[in-house]
Amino acid sequence: MNEKAQSPKFYRTDLQGMRALAVISVVLYHAKIPFFSGGYVGVDIFFVLSGYLITRLITLEIANTGHLDLLGFYARRIRRLLPAAFVVLLVTALFSMLLLSPIELRELIASMFYTVFYASNVWFANSAMDYLGNDLHSNPVLHTWSLSVEEQFYLVWPLIILMAYKLVPINSIYKRLFIVTVSVGGISFAFSLWVIEVSQPWAFFSSPTRAWEFAAGALGFLVTNRLSALKPLTKNLLFVAGIAIIVQSILTFDDHTRFPGTAALIPVVGTFLVILSGLSASSSFSNVFNSHAIQTIGNLSYSWYLWHWPAQVFYEHYFTPSSVLESLIPPLVSLVLARLTYQLLENKVRFSPFLSATSLRSVFVGLGLTASAAIVIIGLRFVSINALNSPEQKQVLDARAQIPATYHDGCHLGLLETEFGICAYGNENSGTTIVLFGDSHAAQWFPALKKIINQKGWRLVSLTKSACPTAFVSSYNKQLGRLYKECAEWRDKAIERLAIEAPQLVIIGNSSRHINPDDSSLWHQGMKDSLQAITTVSNAKIAVLGDTPWPGFDVPVCLSRALWHQTDELACSFNNSDTLRDLMIKADQKAVDMFPTSNLIDLSSSLCNETSCTATVSGEIGYRDSHHLTLTASEKLAPVLDENIKKLFTNVL
Repeated sequence: MNEKAQSPKFYRTDLQGMRALAVISVVLYHAKIPFFSGGYVGVDIFFVLSGYLITRLITLEIANTGHLDLLGFYARRIRRLLPAAFVVLLVTALFSMLLLSPIELRELIASMFYTVFYASNVWFANSAMDYLGNDLHSNPVLHTWSLSVEEQFYLVWPLIILMAYKLVPINSIYKRLFIVTVSVGGISFAFSLWVIEVSQPWAFFSSPTRAWEFAAGALGFLVTNRLSALKPLTKNLLFVAGIAIIVQSILTFDDHTRFPGTAALIPVVGTFLVILSGLSASSSFSNVFNSHAIQTIGNLSYSWYLWHWPAQVFYEHYFTPSSVLESLIPPLVSLVLARLTYQLLENKVRFSPFLSATSLRSVFVGLGLTASAAIVIIGLRFVSINALNSPEQKQVLDARAQIPATYHDGCHLGLLETEFGICAYGNENSGTTIVLFGDSHAAQWFPALKKIINQKGWRLVSLTKSACPTAFVSSYNKQLGRLYKECAEWRDKAIERLAIEAPQLVIIGNSSRHINPDDSSLWHQGMKDSLQAITTVSNAKIAVLGDTPWPGFDVPVCLSRALWHQTDELACSFNNSDTLRDLMIKADQKAVDMFPTSNLIDLSSSLCNETSCTATVSGEIGYRDSHHLTLTASEKLAPVLDENIKKLFTNVL
């Protein structure tokens, strides 16, 4: 093939500046610095740039030589990425062993294994859909999801380009690749829009739903290859427009923005426009991006990205920043580590004459680093298992697993489920039926109610669903990244079920985190509508349970850490002050006062004194995570709950 490459010079300072913008955005977003609420779009910038740069490397090699050295391509990727990633993973494993609890280590190990084999995005997508799962933001390798997506792109994209070169019957490699890129990008974008309707985490973390961003970068190369004669004014306008819309997304997006979806078009199009601009060194707009500081940060972007998240997580384990300056500590520490990594390791390995001499040497180094990382993680697993074998740690671990039976028998519905079964417990022939209705904070009372109905020979029907309040309020679900339409559908079906069951008593439970702190009247109105709906279809009395106190931290993890570091478990006590809970109880009380058949039951005094709460209930661990009671604690509170029911509903039961 005689077609030669016609492209701009290989190194573009403007794109190195874009790397700096991307990493600064991500790092400061994670550090919760003001004005960077949408800084996560920095990852999208990286994806587009990777699509551009990798496509250019591969295409130019094919265009100029007629073939692609796949082994050489992968060898360069190994030298560029693996050494620094291995060192950061090794240090993260060491600090995890020293600072985290055995329970945290146990839960970290699986994600680390996936990280080693560049599949952590799959792990995190699956974990994010688990309502009972742990908070992913406390995982020090969470950021590796994007590296996994990139590595999967590096693995597949060269093969797609080769297929286009070999199979598409068009003379020009650029035209062939243009058709393939537009096709792949279009299919991926359409797939992303479909997946985000079903599962926002999978849309966010998976490679197929992100491939269109890489395709946008590839398309940027193909277009710039044919637009090298753009006038300077046009280049400047493209550059300014691209930067403007990227900055707009950084400033205005936040954690409630439905992302990626169509929102991701903004940073992707912005980066695409910057690529098209092909900004020259003589442009008046290039001074900032050409500055030594920005170019240096661009050089450090990979290492800084690797270090910043573990530094952030470990810092937040022990400190709560009270100012912007304190919030900047993890970014600055990780930047220093990035500089050291870049100078002492990254460049030395990347440009090593010994490793560059033959591709096989780099491949063997990659295999060796992967095997070594796996061995380190196996060692970490051994430490965790050994520590959790102590009787005290076993008790804490057991508390973590104490989940009501309704979760296992399909009667507590997950996020996407709306259909429930019979879900009846106790004496089927009893003349007294109680219905438990609400979200997981209602489900946590199932063990207590099960104990009560077994003693009295009553019948219990459980109607609960994760993260779904009984109040008629619009509910946004962060895990799904959208309006929680399944909640409204399930709630309507639950009301219909109440009409069929004709219970004597309906017990309602809700998490206090559903209430809007800026307008509690919305919750009051929603509860009023809910109580009205129940009284319309049933003659049942209604007991609204006040939410249990929220520790604000994972109680089993705290206890496990206290045992591990031999500190006092009283460190796991927490303040009884909770603004959201107090707001909800007031709104609930105001709603139940409007219905003579309703009463509010608040059992918080059985868990706390006036000022503080302990991690235990009657000598047993009280919480299985950061806000749900353990099965044992719920059962311990059964007599108190029974006493309140007797007192308020003596004429009914």
